[in-house]
Parts: sequence; structure tokens; C-alpha cells
Amino acid sequence: MLKLDFDRNEIEKVIDKIVRKTMNMDLTWDWPCGVAYYGISVY
Repeated sequence: MLKLDFDRNEIEKVIDKIVRKTMNMDLTWDWPCGVAYYGISVY
């Protein structure tokens, strides 16, 4: 099986950046923003 090497801190930084960008978007409540908000709430 393939071993995946990653830096957990770097991944968390990227996720935090995505969350900040998503929360600052001017989205009407629709399918795309619902999926985005669900994704960041799971994180």
C-alpha cells in the first residue's frame, strides 16, 4: 500500500485559509454555499 507523507500543520493552515475565504464570500443561500458551509462546519 502507498504511504502518504504529509505535514498536519500545513494541511490545517490551508483548511483555515479556505474557511476564512468561504465565510467572507457573499453567497446567497443556495446549493453551492450550503455545501461549502457544511464542509467547513464538519472541519
